[in-house]
Amino acid sequence: MNVLLVNPVFTGRTDLPPLGLLSLAAVLLQESLSVEVLDLDIGPLPDPLAKLDETLRRLDPVVVGVTAMSDSFRSALVVCRRVKTWNPAALTVLGGVHATVHDERILASCADVDVVVRGEGEVTFREVVLARSAGLPVSGIRGITYRDAGRVVRNPRRDIPPDLDAYPIPAHRLLEGQGYRARGVSSSRGCSHRCTFCSIRSLYGGSVRFRDIGSLMDEIDLLADLGAQRILFSDDNFTDDAARAAALCSEIGKQGFHRRMRFFAEGRIDDVCRNPMLPGVLSGAGFEAVYFGAESGSQEILDYYRKGITPAGMERCVALCVEQNLTPVVSFILFGPMDTAGTIRETLALARRLFECGAEIAYTEMLIPYPGTPIAGRLKKDGKYREAGEVYYFESCRGLETGHILNLLHAARRIAALMHRDEPFANPRRVYREFGYLDEMLAGKVPENFPPFVAGLGDGGPEKEEGEQLLREMPRLVECAQK
Repeated sequence: MNVLLVNPVFTGRTDLPPLGLLSLAAVLLQESLSVEVLDLDIGPLPDPLAKLDETLRRLDPVVVGVTAMSDSFRSALVVCRRVKTWNPAALTVLGGVHATVHDERILASCADVDVVVRGEGEVTFREVVLARSAGLPVSGIRGITYRDAGRVVRNPRRDIPPDLDAYPIPAHRLLEGQGYRARGVSSSRGCSHRCTFCSIRSLYGGSVRFRDIGSLMDEIDLLADLGAQRILFSDDNFTDDAARAAALCSEIGKQGFHRRMRFFAEGRIDDVCRNPMLPGVLSGAGFEAVYFGAESGSQEILDYYRKGITPAGMERCVALCVEQNLTPVVSFILFGPMDTAGTIRETLALARRLFECGAEIAYTEMLIPYPGTPIAGRLKKDGKYREAGEVYYFESCRGLETGHILNLLHAARRIAALMHRDEPFANPRRVYREFGYLDEMLAGKVPENFPPFVAGLGDGGPEKEEGEQLLREMPRLVECAQK
């Protein structure tokens, strides 16, 4: 029996293969089933749906599993609809965080989805596939939601298996590395922290489970054989157990992987502050960068997000990383439900200081209250949660107009692009410049250097036209920033 696993289109430029689907595939391969993984989000695919149609005709799958985050849910439904158009008898199974949270709603409203797998899929999806292969009903399988004679049935949840090493190594060989910037490895699952905007507890609760280091070395060795030169540890928090991270780094060094590839991971600022030698340990094992969620420069907003960190801790973390040859990539949420112009300016100022100290800066324009997150529940209670289709947003609790903030940011981007397009190292400095101009406008000022820059552009040309247009927009933008 043939099984197809599909990663739907999201941005069309994914950097990593879909590790979750490769993990499901590995379990099915143990059952001697024929499995293919189709990544429609890898670019450039001129016509992803044509690629799906071709695969369906060639493989003739009996079961099609589709994964989806909230952002790619609509695309996942398009895949399911395409499958049903091709063969109404094929079983469509949806998994992922979004499906776990909205399982009953999805089955009640989406006729093209037959089954939702809630939580981890390796055991549950395997049982669904084997039941289908044997011609048996799925009614007794824990951890699924399905439709029975038009009625949505939600079976009891499945306990999370405690031992990750009971699962096989993901079937990396099913997807070649061409087109991906890196390959993914998961050395743990879960996070013990309680950030209000995170939905990871919907999958794993508050537990953290770790894989055996020997198994991880086997997986890294496999990826090295496949030509991988960059590996991202996709753990929710790689630095959760510093001693364990150090032991993993030691084994990477013993086996010489640090000389063959570069590593990346996501960690927490407070973990580094508690373990100040950890950046050096990571750097010595070939880690090039660690991604940290700072979120805000305002302690009030950090407390609202339940981050458990401080601006001073962020500065210390960055200093420790830079001193020990590890690049800290620090990300922020510019605009959240409790932000004011003042707290946004605190974030901009801190981000610029961190950049000046050697950090790379990334940001999200505004917080998205994803389904299953505590902050979505809180916003609903306060009457500030908004949803349009599968788009999730909020109304400011502090009276800020979302459109005004986004317009200011867009103007800051345009100013930075015009004024610094020919500057050496323009791209690494891009966010730094944008944040500077945004800060000036939030303070009620036209960026000081912009009018003379436009005046010096000469008599015509597209740059002159855009600069003059921006100058005409400035009074309204600045006025809106003060409301």
